[in-house]
Amino acid sequence: MTWGQVDQRPRPESEWLRTPAEHLRIVDEPLWRRVQSRRKDTEGRAVRFESGRMSGRPPKSVSVNLLAGLATCALCGGGLIVETSSGKRGRVPEYVCHRRRANGTCSNALRMPVADMNEAVLQAVEEHALTPEAIELVILLSERDEAADRQATLARERKDVEKRIARLVAAKS
Repeated sequence: MTWGQVDQRPRPESEWLRTPAEHLRIVDEPLWRRVQSRRKDTEGRAVRFESGRMSGRPPKSVSVNLLAGLATCALCGGGLIVETSSGKRGRVPEYVCHRRRANGTCSNALRMPVADMNEAVLQAVEEHALTPEAIELVILLSERDEAADRQATLARERKDVEKRIARLVAAKS
């Protein structure tokens, strides 16, 4: 190590020095504890609406059910859920309409094996979305959106500067 270089290494938490600085606190301690407790309670859970669609982010685990919470029933628009049923082939996970399963309000009795549906979706994505043309189009649309956002920002800034100039001129008069 040469002069002036820092040799940084992680230190165990037991060696950390902590100094309370209450005047810098933004959130009081009781509220902080309640929020942390709530986060711990809800960690790994996802809320489902009555339709079966998910609210918020699903748990941070690997999901083999690509469409659960995303796909909808073609008849009623309810979300698709995964149900494992036993049959001749053993226990097989299948996509089913949540509304039919939960309360029988949908007449869609179709049961699609998860593996078959996932494969079909991934194949369609590969064939249509991962082509050079599709990727180029996404890039062009992204650049167009960024340019439009930048123009809008510049227009707002221009109006703000014009107002400031008008106020300065009025103040000098």
